[in-house]
This record gives sequence, structure tokens and C-alpha cells, in this order.
Amino acid sequence: MLHLRIGNQLEQLSDRLIVDLGRPVNSIFDPEPVIVPGMAVARWLSLRMAQQTGISANIFWQLPADLLWFLFQKILKNVPKTNAFTSDALAWRIYDAFSDIQFLKRHESLRNYLEGGDPIKKWQLSEKIGSLFEQYLIYRPDWIFEWERRSTNHWQAELWAYLIDNGVTKHWLILQKKMLHLLDMDEFISASLPDRINIFAVPTLSTVYLNLLQVLSRHIDVVIYHNNFTKIHWVWTKAIFDADDHENRLVSNNEFFPDEQETNPLLFAMGRQGSEQMNFLIELDSVTKEEFIMPSATGLLGRIQRDVFISRKPIKEPRFEVDTDDRSLQIHVCHGVMREVEILHDQILDVLQGNKELSPSNILVLAPDIEAYAPYIGSVFGSAFGDRRLPWYLKNLSAVHGSALIDTFFLLLDLPLHRFEADKIGEILEGNSLRSRFKISDTDKEKILSWIRDIGIYWEFDQHDMDGLNSSMLHKYTWQAGIDRLLLSYAYGKDITSLPGFSSAIEFDQEEATLIGRLKTILEKLLCLRLDLKNPRRLNHWIDLSNKILEDFFEFDSEIDDLILLRKSLEDLLNISTSGNSHTELSLAVFREALRKKIKQQPAAQQITGAVMFSSLSQGNIVPAQVIYILGLNQHSFPRTESRYIFDHIKMHPRIGDRRLRDEDSHAFLEAILSARHRLYLSYIGRDINDETEYLPSALLSALIDYIDENCKETNEVLVSTTITTNHPLHPFSVDYFNERFENLFSYSNDLVPPTKIDPVPIRPLLKQALPPISDGYISLERLNRFFFNPSRMLIKDRIGVHLERPKGFESSFEPIVVERSTRRSVAEFVVHARLNGESYESVFNRLQINGKMPVGISAELLLDDVWLETTSLVSELSSLGTDLFTKNKKIEINIGGMQLNDIIPNFGDDELIRYTITDATEAFFPIRLLEFWILHLVVNSITEGLSITTRIFTPKKIFRFPPTMDSFELLKDYVLLYREGMHRILRFFPRTSWAYAKSHTDPLSSAKAVWHGSQKYPGEQKDIYFALAFRDNLDSALNEEFELVAKRIFEPLIEHLVKEEKY
Repeated sequence: MLHLRIGNQLEQLSDRLIVDLGRPVNSIFDPEPVIVPGMAVARWLSLRMAQQTGISANIFWQLPADLLWFLFQKILKNVPKTNAFTSDALAWRIYDAFSDIQFLKRHESLRNYLEGGDPIKKWQLSEKIGSLFEQYLIYRPDWIFEWERRSTNHWQAELWAYLIDNGVTKHWLILQKKMLHLLDMDEFISASLPDRINIFAVPTLSTVYLNLLQVLSRHIDVVIYHNNFTKIHWVWTKAIFDADDHENRLVSNNEFFPDEQETNPLLFAMGRQGSEQMNFLIELDSVTKEEFIMPSATGLLGRIQRDVFISRKPIKEPRFEVDTDDRSLQIHVCHGVMREVEILHDQILDVLQGNKELSPSNILVLAPDIEAYAPYIGSVFGSAFGDRRLPWYLKNLSAVHGSALIDTFFLLLDLPLHRFEADKIGEILEGNSLRSRFKISDTDKEKILSWIRDIGIYWEFDQHDMDGLNSSMLHKYTWQAGIDRLLLSYAYGKDITSLPGFSSAIEFDQEEATLIGRLKTILEKLLCLRLDLKNPRRLNHWIDLSNKILEDFFEFDSEIDDLILLRKSLEDLLNISTSGNSHTELSLAVFREALRKKIKQQPAAQQITGAVMFSSLSQGNIVPAQVIYILGLNQHSFPRTESRYIFDHIKMHPRIGDRRLRDEDSHAFLEAILSARHRLYLSYIGRDINDETEYLPSALLSALIDYIDENCKETNEVLVSTTITTNHPLHPFSVDYFNERFENLFSYSNDLVPPTKIDPVPIRPLLKQALPPISDGYISLERLNRFFFNPSRMLIKDRIGVHLERPKGFESSFEPIVVERSTRRSVAEFVVHARLNGESYESVFNRLQINGKMPVGISAELLLDDVWLETTSLVSELSSLGTDLFTKNKKIEINIGGMQLNDIIPNFGDDELIRYTITDATEAFFPIRLLEFWILHLVVNSITEGLSITTRIFTPKKIFRFPPTMDSFELLKDYVLLYREGMHRILRFFPRTSWAYAKSHTDPLSSAKAVWHGSQKYPGEQKDIYFALAFRDNLDSALNEEFELVAKRIFEPLIEHLVKEEKY
């Protein structure tokens, strides 16, 4: 028997369902099928059932389409596990047909459209036709049978015949006919059917589906629980949105139903789908029970829900007066998606703060395009902390927004689509599971990325990949050339510079050598995969290759949920391929797009309880909630517009009961309005983020606003829609959120509160007290120089263990065209060194070219010409001194200041120490280099017996000299003591600022402040991240008396001994 239960609230219908399920027809051990419009409704029913009865078990939740195949497998023999006539399966079968040249020859329009061989174009058309054929099976079964009789000869009919002739022939219409025939012929067959079928709150079912339920009800109980928004049966009689719409032809007989002139405007504007479905249901031969509940008329929201329920036209009664403190329905106007989500977060916090009985699980957030909102939701809700943190859940976030594992997997699939650029390989190495597979830690990854930058790897694997680019020099930027340089650098060490084509050396230890091998292994595997992915193959072979990629490139210590999601998507594609008998070879682009779509279609993983639920504003996702928030009610995005195709015969020849996207969205919006039990929050983007241009809301929201204004009394001559609408500022830190001028504007972001609104919290110093003195009794000359380069950095990194530098990314994926200043400096240093060793211009040019840092073509020659000219005077002056000064090394061991200073001084002369720098005396870096040479001068004068040593410093334009220093040991000792002091407390020494102070003869402090604070053109030294952290509590007053004393202590001896010689 067919039972029809009609109600206007899901809570009421669910209570009736729970009572009915508590009275099983036969055995309590048989699972009972319950058909739902979506899994969100199934979960809501399960929780409600568990709350009322203490348990929810042995329920077989199914979607409407799943029920049919379930029944076919119960009754008929040899029914395949997977339906070969779903839109997905049909798409693959149609793709095979479109790959058949003989078929295309018979249809010129198709051949003309598909000519050119674009596989994506062909795949997208296959998907569209597959979806259309699935709709034909549901809404136009008469056409399908007519096509199978071969009585129609247009191309869609012939395409359908081609599918039937070249694959599975039994679609669900045939199976249904066969099943119903067996049921009529053999009454014992019905014993295979479930004892009862329950259809719960499915908003729309085709007439074919309803007829099937009618026939099944002769053998078993079929119970339909239908959610009808109104207690009055009415008929939608005409289209109201588009006067040119073909659907205007659909005029129903309204003799037995109220005319639209008596119908509630909201119900009339948004309820056509519900009206048509209700008319189909009441025509069934059923036992009907109606159980309606009058909604409460409390507040504006309750009054709207009551008006819709009684389906009356409120204009016949006095206009409704809205209380000034009524917050049941709110409209918020925002500047963009990010602002919508930020405002939503504060609004949820506020409603939870105002109602302690409300929990996050009582809140439902909907959006028409939830995918567009997913990254912003993750950013805002995922980054909140402390009292602002809320439990939240977004269905299948990894599928919608991506995950590290899935993103890395698709980066591997993308290998043939790019030139093996360094930044793309760097992105692949970001994947944790991939690095685990090849035993690469985070530190190893940063080391690899630094090698890639330092040796100049940009793109393509080897010379073979570069052959088509007609350049003999571009191969030096390839991965193979870079790996070769790394391996030779490890093998030869510093001697690598003596080999042709090598201008610099990278030092390695044993562990780093192993890392080079791992990098080489990864690159070789990536190259093999890249070549393999270029070959087209069948769908099942693509799936085999994908599983092999997962095995070869990933180790799954974590990210198990994402792995399951990816494996399940591949398995579903394989089942579709098997059911449709797809055999055409596919390109990578088609497989990649199909897999992306399948991942997004996967059902949600187990939802966390007690959380704010985010979901799409669509049928099957809307359930009753105390508070419902709807985002994205924008003019051009909701409701969806129908895409009209000349081959869509349903749109060209419409019938009552057809699926219409606009009707579905209208029905969903009205259902959301009626499902909010306490508060309804509506939001749209109504302001342009750039110029404040006003945008209109969705047509559905506009209809609601018009309804409110027409039926509610104005407050102080202000429309009610204006009083319930809040226009938000562009920025979340606007002062309007933190004053009392606007009652509806508030923020829970304490970090955005203007300083004048709160008492400033004192910034704590980095160190409350000095650290223990260092215990290491050894120091190298290199470490001592590095300390004075930035004492705060060495203290913070070495003693506190904090590293503030961000990992360097790849500034460019392509070979260098313009050279940076640091690269130019390193080129100049190499040129000077090479020329002192007698190398020619051609030799220097070739060695620089091979290291990957020089620009391409004429730019490299121009750069070397400039550097060669700039360094000529310096090289000439140094060459005149002879080569003996640059060949001796001197080992030093000095006990000084309680420490052992050990090192080897290269290029040590007998009575004179020669040093040079390509840094000019006017550059900001010069005082640091000068201090380095001064400390070296003190060291060599502290270890020599008898005559002291003179140090001469050659720069591109000037020569400086430190004469023999008699008190060098004491001066050096003072620098060592400063090092020890600066390693257990913060030392107020800033090289550039201290140099400006020490060398000034007029106003030292003003000169120092100018360097410290900087200008628009030159950043101040206080911008250094380590200085900013070390002096975070007194950065503006860092240049105090201690600073002055330290600056004098370090630089005054240097300045006193520094002698300028004549220019070249």
C-alpha cells in the first residue's frame, strides 16, 4: 500500500518516521531502506533518532537513484554492480563514440565542432551529452523508446543507437519494465523485495519514478514523507522571471486550486517546484495523512513563515509591526567573499554569546557556491584561536579546497605540462608524504632548494630537452648540468675551481653527499614519470599508473584520509570504465579533469559532532537549525541560470515536472527560510572592493525584501528592510567596529582594536636577564668577524635557537636576464681572482657561463665587459705587487681573553698583508669589510715576533692602510671580550649606524639616527629582523649612551689607525 504523509516541518515528519520504523513490518534484523535527498538529511535523521530512542541502527540510507538499482539486483538476474547509464558512465561511452571516425563522418555538425582534435573539447561535450541523456531517461522515457525503435534519425537518436549497439543495452527503463513484469507474473518474486520502502523529504521525483512506486505499493508498503510548505494545495500557473521563457507554455488547469492572485507572493515566486511535485503526489492512489503545525508568528521571521504556511496574501490584514530589537532576520552587505566570512565569524560568536543555550551544532551555514568560499572559511575559522575559536566542519574540505597529498599528486601529473621548472620541482618537494618516501627532512629540503638557487638550475632536464631551442648555452641551466656540478664539487672540493667551466665551489660533508644521491634519484624518477605521462592510454591503464605513482612517490605516515579519498576516486573511475566498457585511449588532460571531478563528488568523511556545519545551498543539504546563515546571495550567481544548448531538447520542448535549476534554487532558498527556527542571517556582496560601486542582491533576496517592505509598517518613515540591513565597512579594523556609534557593527577581534580603545600592553624585553656565559673556549677568526657583522643575530640564532629568515623561494623559473647586485658582486670577485691568476677574458667568460648565474646571450658579454673595465685598475695595482703575496698561508693559535683563537690566514706576506675588496668605500657594506680587515690586522700583529705587519687594503678607487700596531694584542683582546659579552646579553652594536656615529665630526648622534631610521630610498638598519626582535621593547631608543660607548670602543681604534693613500 502507498502511504502519503504530508507535513510542513521536517521535525514533525521525522517523528512520524521514527514511530513507523519502531514498528517493523517483519524481522527487526532486516535493514530498512530510507530514501533521502542527500546525506546531510540522513545524518540529521540519524542524530535525531538516536536522541529520541537512544540508538540509530540498521537503517539503509539511499539516494533515489540508488534505490532503483538496489531493487533490480534484488529481483533480476545478471544485473551489473554499476549502472552503465549514469551521466558519468555515459560520458565515457560517448567519448568513445566521438572518437569513432566512421560515426563522425555521418554527422557533419559534430565533425565540424570536434575537428582540430582538442581532447578537452571532446570530453566536455561528452560530459554534457551524458548528463542530457541521463535526464532523457528520467524525464523523457518515451523519446528513449522511440529512438531504440530507430524511428528518428537526428544525431542524438543515432548516438543513442550507437551506444546501445556498442555496449551495455539494458538501461533502467528496460530493467524496470522487466522487474514489474516479473512481479505481476510471479507473486513469490515480491518476497525478494524489502518489506517497506520509506521516501523521506525528497523534494522532486519524476512521474516515471512515482509510477514505479505506485506499482511497488501493490506488493509492499511504500511510505512517502513529503515536506509541503503550505497547508493549501495550489498550482503554479505561469513563469514570472523571463517573459521569453519557453516554460511560459506550461499553463496548468487551475479550476480546482486558488489562483495566483490569492497566493502568498513568496510561495508563488519560489514554490513552483513544490507545487508541481505536490500535484503529482495527490494524483497517486494513496492513503494520505496530513499533520501540519502552525509556525509561531513571533518576530519578523516567524511572521513570514506563518504567512507562507497559510498561503494567504497579507495585504488584506493590517501591516505587521516589527519590534526595534527584533533580530530574527538580518541582511548584511559586504565588500567581498573574505569580508563575508570574517563578518560571519563575528556574528556566530555574538549569537553564541547572547544565547548560552545555543551550541555550534545548532548553526547551519549555507552558500550557493561553497567551493568558492572554502579557502576563505579555512583561513578565517581555521586561524582563530583562544575565545574566538569555533568548532566547524566543511563537507569534504580536502576535495573542495585541496590537500597537501592531493595537490602533490596532481603536481606529478602536471609534469608533462611544463618545462621541469625549478619552482615546480620545489613545489613537489613540499609534499610531506613524498619527502618521507625519499627520506628527505625539512632541513634537507631547504638545503636542496639552496643548491638549486646557488648553482643556477632553472628548467628542463638535460641537453636533449633543449635541442629544439637552438641554443648552445642554455643547457647549463638544466637539472642534469646542475647535478653534474654538485657531484663534481663533492668529488673535487675546493679544487673544482681549477677545472674548466667551474667558477665556484660548494663544500659538502658526508651526509650532504648522500642527499645529492637522493636528489638525483628523485629527479630520475620524475623524468621517467614525465615521459610515461606523455603517452595516451585507456582509462583503466591511467588508473593503474596513478596507483603506481602513489606507491613509488609517497609514504603514508599521515594524510590517511586524503589517501582514502584519492584511492576511492580512482576505484570509482575504474568501476565506471568497466561498466561502460570504455576502450578509447585518453590524453593526460582528459584523465586529469575527470579525476578532479570525481574527487569533488566523493561523499563526505565522518562529520565531527558539535560543530558549525558549512554546506551548499542546495536540495538535500538543508535541515532545520536554530540559526541559519546564508552567504553569497549575489545578483549574478544565485539563482543559477539555465545554460541553453541547441541540442538540449528538454529545454526546447518543456513539460510540467521537468528539472529547472532556477526552480531548484528558489525551492532551496524558500526551504532555508522556513527551516530557521530562531534566526536567519542573509549576506551578499553589495559593494565593490575598489570603488564602492553598489551591487544588487539576488533576485530571490530582492523578492524577500520587497515582501517585507510591502507587508510591514515603516519605523519612523524608514523601510523595515533598511532597519534590518547592516552595511559593513571595507576593512575589519575600521574604527566603526570598536565604538558605540553603530549598534549593529561590532568585532570580537581584539588584535584589531585601535590603540586608543585599550590600555597599551608593555612589550616585554627579549631577555629578562643575561644568559649564562658561553662555555666554548675556542673561536675562529671567521666566527669573530661574523659576530660583528650582526651581534644580535648570532645571539638569537646560536644561544636562543630562533631563526627568523624565511626559506627562499624561486624568484624566477627562467634563466637570468637581469643580474642582481649580489650576483654582480660575486662575478666581480671571481673576475679579480681569475685575472690575478693570469686567466684570459675568454677563459673567464666560459667559466662564468657554465655556472648558471650569468645572463643569456649579449647580456652576459655586456656584464663581463663592465666588470672587466671596473676591476682593471684594481687588478693592475695588485698585479704590480707580485704573486708571492697571494700564495702563503699562516696558521694562528692565540690564547686571548680567556679563549683560544685558531684559524689559518691565507695569502700571508712576510712584512705586509695585502687584502682587496670590490666593495667601494661609499657603499653601506664597506664598514663591515673594513672592520673585518682591522681585526685580521690585529691578529697578524699579535702573532709576529720582532717587526710588526702593515695591512694594505685595495678597493676599486682607493687604497687604505693599517700601519704596524704596537698594542694590537690588547685591542684584539677587547674585541674578544665584546664577543663573549655579546653572546650572553644583547650588545648595542649596529655596524652601519655605529660607523656613522664614530666617523662623524659634527653631530655624531644625528648621523647615526639618519642611518638607523633610513629614508624612503634606503631602508634603515633598524629594519633588520634580528635588531627589531632584540630591541623590540625599546627600538626607538636603541641609540642610547651604551650604544655610543660601544661604537667608540669598536670603531675609534680603527679610525685612528686607518690611513688613506693616494688614488690610483
